Amino acid sequence: MEILMLELSELSLSARPELIIRPTVRRRLKTSNSTRKIPLHALLSEEELQRLRDWYKKRLAEEQRIPYSTFAFAIPGHSEVVAQEVIFQKIHQTMRAVTGDHSLRFHHLRHTFA
Repeated sequence: MEILMLELSELSLSARPELIIRPTVRRRLKTSNSTRKIPLHALLSEEELQRLRDWYKKRLAEEQRIPYSTFAFAIPGHSEVVAQEVIFQKIHQTMRAVTGDHSLRFHHLRHTFA
């Protein structure tokens, strides 16, 4: 799943923050058209963007203290990506708690640009 293999280098928090999905050494994309830019500045509120920036700064600071991997979804001291069943369980719980819809799954986000 490409989101689990998301690397910190694919997150651009410039004046117009965006997520740049591109092939990496550890993750291939299905086609060349799979390379894309997701405009976070258009999808997130200023408060959400600030929370993302704060998390990013904290993550970089922690990386100086405890080596992380290059993955955005990582556990301190581990070089591998977080297991799909661990992170998806948390995502499903959160989606269902927020919406009250217990049938929602991660894949529902894929085509809604969420």
